[in-house]
Amino acid sequence: IMKEVSRSLEVVNRLSNHPDVMGIPMKPPDYFQNNCEPLFVYGTLQPGEGLFNYTLNDLAGVIPDSNIYGYSMYVAGKIPFVVQDCVDGTVFGTTLFINNIELVLSILDRIEGGYDRIQDYVYTYYGAFYSYLYVAKFNTITNFKKIENGDWVEWRYFAWKIKQKL
Repeated sequence: IMKEVSRSLEVVNRLSNHPDVMGIPMKPPDYFQNNCEPLFVYGTLQPGEGLFNYTLNDLAGVIPDSNIYGYSMYVAGKIPFVVQDCVDGTVFGTTLFINNIELVLSILDRIEGGYDRIQDYVYTYYGAFYSYLYVAKFNTITNFKKIENGDWVEWRYFAWKIKQKL
């Protein structure tokens, strides 16, 4: 439990200090009242990552340290992707609450061309949300590296640290 609490605090500190999310509530809005929809992101769409800006204008709230069960994460070059599996896999990410979800999803559908948009339950400290997320269109994963811990940000950080030592 202490490891999970420590990890949660690290994620919250990392996100709350990032300039792109300053001023955005780090909790879910009352999304039924505000007509917001949840979008689970786990890679380059997370706060602080390269594609996060595509969601920023319509962002109403953020829940860091969200996860999905029954998925595995892989990386192709520098791009992470998830596939649904029947194993006990967990993928960690962030739940974004989006005001204008149809507009944002239409933009992301073009960007995420190699992915299918689906809906599934995302689990957070605030409960479970039926959320949009993107999964790989293919199931052939033999040529890709599996991210065993299911956490893109942590994996990338440690991969960078190891590269620095070489």
